[in-house]
Amino acid sequence: MRARVEFLVEPLEQIQRRWPEIAAALASAQPGRTWGLTQTPVPTLRVGEINITSCYDREREANLQASRIPEASEEAWVYGVALGDLQRALLSRPALQRLHVVIMSRAVARKSFEVADHPWLADPRVTLHHGAVDDVREPFACAPASVWTAERDRQSLRDRLLTALAAPMIRAFEARQEESIKRALAVNAAHLSSDPDVETLRGKHAGAECYVIAAGPTFDEVVEWLRPRVAEGVVVAVNTAVLPLLRQGIVPDYVVAVDPAEALVKHFEGIPTPHVLADVPLVYAPGLHPRVLAAWPGTFVKANLGVPVYQELCPHNPKGVLFASGTVTHVAVDLGVWMGARRLCLVAADFCFPHSKSHAAGVTTSMPVTGPKIFTTDVSGRSVPSTLNLVGYRDELVRYVERVEGVEFTRVGRRGAAMEGFEFVEGAP
Repeated sequence: MRARVEFLVEPLEQIQRRWPEIAAALASAQPGRTWGLTQTPVPTLRVGEINITSCYDREREANLQASRIPEASEEAWVYGVALGDLQRALLSRPALQRLHVVIMSRAVARKSFEVADHPWLADPRVTLHHGAVDDVREPFACAPASVWTAERDRQSLRDRLLTALAAPMIRAFEARQEESIKRALAVNAAHLSSDPDVETLRGKHAGAECYVIAAGPTFDEVVEWLRPRVAEGVVVAVNTAVLPLLRQGIVPDYVVAVDPAEALVKHFEGIPTPHVLADVPLVYAPGLHPRVLAAWPGTFVKANLGVPVYQELCPHNPKGVLFASGTVTHVAVDLGVWMGARRLCLVAADFCFPHSKSHAAGVTTSMPVTGPKIFTTDVSGRSVPSTLNLVGYRDELVRYVERVEGVEFTRVGRRGAAMEGFEFVEGAP
């Protein structure tokens, strides 16, 4: 059993006095990976398939990471021990008075201390954090591979670090998306002037049981459980779930689509029996691509989203504002709450890739998942591949649920990522 290190934040002199005790705790933190020094131009520690530092120019890498922190900073945070290069680069700065170093993996730290010299540990400006640090402190830099090898109790912190590091790329993506939304608003003007507002749906299904259905890989495992139950409740499907549901003979009561990308139209192409959707409203964001609106065979309800771009571009039309923070699943859940559901069951919203699949069978964008991934845990505590975006969407939904009163949130699909605030339906897959 892996030991937990409970000492939270200690000055270095205290750590040095108790080093035998700490070292014993670190020694019990075995990573379950193969590792050792590489036979490369510059040797480094290899953990599984990950090199902890550059194996060509460690100093240049350290200086690049250190450049995230202003030269004049008196205090800085480093996440990950690696081989100590980043710490040495920062401690060489005369202005720096205090350096916090956060261990992301006790096992990797233990091995690093065994195979490399770490003179920075003797610097009185250093505070070593080897317990839980819950948030990202600024200014900070990372030993990147140390972040990727984070242990389970550091995964939430890992996700926040990766999000912070990706912030410039995210801002650039949002700027491009804003331009797409502006173009769609102009083309969609006729729809926006005539379609009913989501305000008309407020409280329409008060006291009902609502099934919010996504198209994650667990859809194939839960559909037989779902089939006899949907007639008793209100079915809200995200756009990716429309084709899989219809192929199973399940017609949703509402469909939600918000992404401005033209590629979304794929989810409405080849609908086997479009006439069954004639009276089904598509609840859509104003910036939905015009081709998606044109492909929908049913009716329409417009809804604003609680994100800056929509609050800036169309603050008053539509009037009704639904919660959104990156994924259509957020909007679908809030729609269920908006309509008055007393119990909301989340179906196949996995926020990960069970069986290394991206979606349920029959989704046009379904594919095997390969390439770099992060790992989270499923409901049974097993590691499961995911992405930074997906775990971020999950965490935002958990925070949303914490704010909602008077609604019981449940879910099915046990191979999905673990989520607080959602109880599993007894007897469900």
